Amino acid sequence: MAAEKPKSAGVWPTVKPFVNGGASGMLATCVIQPIDMIKVRIQLGQGSAGEVTRNMLKNDGVGAFYKGLSAGLLRQATYTTARLGSFRILTNKAIEANDGKPLPLYQKALCGLTAGAIGACVGSPADLALIRMQADATLPAAQRRNYTNAFHALYRIVADEGVLALWKGAGPTVVRAMALNMGMLASYDQSVEFCKDSLGLGETATVVGASSVSGFFAAACSLPFDYVKTQIQKMQPDAQGKYPYTGSLDCTVKTLKAGGPFKFYTGFPVYCVRIAPHVMMTWIFLNQIQKLEKKAGLHAKTAEAVNPKAYPLADSQLSMTILDLVQQAANYKQLKKGANEATKTLNRGISEFVVMAADTEPLEILLHLPLLAEDKNVPYVFVPSKQALGRACGVTRPVIACSVTSNEGSQLKSQIQQLKDAIEKLLI
Repeated sequence: MAAEKPKSAGVWPTVKPFVNGGASGMLATCVIQPIDMIKVRIQLGQGSAGEVTRNMLKNDGVGAFYKGLSAGLLRQATYTTARLGSFRILTNKAIEANDGKPLPLYQKALCGLTAGAIGACVGSPADLALIRMQADATLPAAQRRNYTNAFHALYRIVADEGVLALWKGAGPTVVRAMALNMGMLASYDQSVEFCKDSLGLGETATVVGASSVSGFFAAACSLPFDYVKTQIQKMQPDAQGKYPYTGSLDCTVKTLKAGGPFKFYTGFPVYCVRIAPHVMMTWIFLNQIQKLEKKAGLHAKTAEAVNPKAYPLADSQLSMTILDLVQQAANYKQLKKGANEATKTLNRGISEFVVMAADTEPLEILLHLPLLAEDKNVPYVFVPSKQALGRACGVTRPVIACSVTSNEGSQLKSQIQQLKDAIEKLLI
């Protein structure tokens, strides 16, 4: 019935990227918080990573490493929820605008820039509270703000400085977030495609490899902006009420004069070590959350929920026949795995037929293949499961598309022709 929508229909598919992104970011923050504390104190000039760690343990104990955790979690609940959710929405829309073709790197970068700006605007108040709580212990006792938690910090900032003070330093925050997300999100998606399609890596190796690459680029792109942002947000007025910097540009110029361009990369090793694991764990946690959703039925697809664009869709019997032939083609070296490789076989005129997974999300990343296959007069078909397609291809990871290639002397020639005839009947 129209009134009875499956769990995966309605609002949930739109909300899910935001909920999952925020939850995975919060879990990662719980692990990364100690490294983040060390990074902030290094930037505040308290010495090397080893010196800072020893002093924190000696003076404040283990609890010092989790100072400001509530603000960090609030920041993830706002900033990461907004940026990861909006990035996935933006890329899905861009794929639709591209007629289902995969996004080039520059379009992914633009989506990352936009998502970073959105996330920073939403998360700036929590980010300000986090920086102040982490820096508080480094101030003389008379200058400490003594915030008890993130919500107390937000309340005090509004009460003492006004509502707009919540966005103090928002300019550098937005710029830094745009740089970070351009480096992190775009390079991550690009690296995932490369690891899966070109290297044929499994799920775990893909996540680790792509996260390491995106973590490095996120750190390299964002640390100069992060340094300026931190200096602006933690600055205190002197006896005459004058702040050391009038804004981010003034801070940049004075920093260049005082220490040169490498001053902006103060604490880069620790910052990079913090960013890369956070990205890695965010994606690992996200993967686990999605698995739990499947077990809970929040990710289940019913026949009514199958994307109507997944056409023609093979029934269970034909799917088994297709997957069996795919497995044989893999053994005879007549198979190319991945959407990019399938595209290449179509362009080179060596594809016998193309198989795609109907549960690919978003499905739009595959929809250039049917158009190209029709243009090349090559049969194509969807099977229900990317996991099953991956197993048929001889790998443990999901595979969203593959192409069975031609070979004049192949022992599979008659079977391929029979299956091509069966697929073409679905298209009539």
